[in-house]
Amino acid sequence: MIVCKFGGKTTTNIDAIKNIYTLKKQNNDRVVFVFSAIGKENDNDEKITDILINCAQQFKRGKDTKKYFDKIETKFQKLQKNTNVNINLQTEISKIKNNFFKNKNKNYLISRGEYLTSLIMSKYLDLPFVPAEKIIFFNKKTLNTKKTYKKLNYYLKKYKKIVIPGFYGIDQNKKIKLFSRGGGDITGAIIAKVLKFSIYENWTDIDGIKQINPKLLNTAKQIKQISYSDVFLMTSYDTKVIHKDCAKYLQDTNTLIKVNSIFDIYACPTIICNRQYKDISFIIYKKIENKYIVVVKTQNFAKLLQKYQKYVIHKNNNLIKLVFSPKKFLSNILNIYENYDG
Repeated sequence: MIVCKFGGKTTTNIDAIKNIYTLKKQNNDRVVFVFSAIGKENDNDEKITDILINCAQQFKRGKDTKKYFDKIETKFQKLQKNTNVNINLQTEISKIKNNFFKNKNKNYLISRGEYLTSLIMSKYLDLPFVPAEKIIFFNKKTLNTKKTYKKLNYYLKKYKKIVIPGFYGIDQNKKIKLFSRGGGDITGAIIAKVLKFSIYENWTDIDGIKQINPKLLNTAKQIKQISYSDVFLMTSYDTKVIHKDCAKYLQDTNTLIKVNSIFDIYACPTIICNRQYKDISFIIYKKIENKYIVVVKTQNFAKLLQKYQKYVIHKNNNLIKLVFSPKKFLSNILNIYENYDG
């Protein structure tokens, strides 16, 4: 059985939307479809979640929110047009607006990005829509695994296939609980873990996990297979293709995560699993104050250590941590990748 999660970029493009439908028709084992809220169509666009957050902040300050709700409606009108579904958007948004003005719950408002995106996509895919507040349950900060399993199992037995909004669940007080940004990935991981699914497909706009951040080098090589522990390390630094908590949820399971590009659904994905791969190479980084901490995993450990010894702050087997000044960061990291990428 397969759970599929679709990132924000996957619902901003007609070709990507068509590919989602192809995936549904292609494999009957895909039984749970999880959607993030609509993302940015281009660099000048806004994510629906950012608009919702700004709207909640404006409301808290006692200012008019009309322009934000207008933006929200415009974004969803475009998705409705691209999917050609029959839904009364004005009624849905009016209902959300009235509920928000009444309960003043910002988490409720912010979660409606995923809610409406998933509702529209469920109609496009001709699959039942089940809100996350009916499925993903928490006791304070801990997942209520028993109740979540019971509800997931109930709806899958009833409908066979379902569409669920990502990014949120509901707590013991029946209040919306948001995950951290990118938390739609967490929803997919929770479902895969609770139901013991063999595969979790994470569909994004990037073809898998790269050895180095594509923002630094757009020709970076894709990693074909990688362990959960390595992914947890990478996502703790600059790798944002998948949420770091996915590894935390699934590292003790037999579930495989496949990170795929929605724009090339037949391409080879990056596969994440519990197996350790000794020949994996990657470079990750994060900026702390006025310096860059760089972690390199490479087969050519001794050679790298010899050349960059003065920058080393930690070493462990084939993992090495270095510190670079901003001035030398980019040239050093690209030189390391060119020579020691394995």
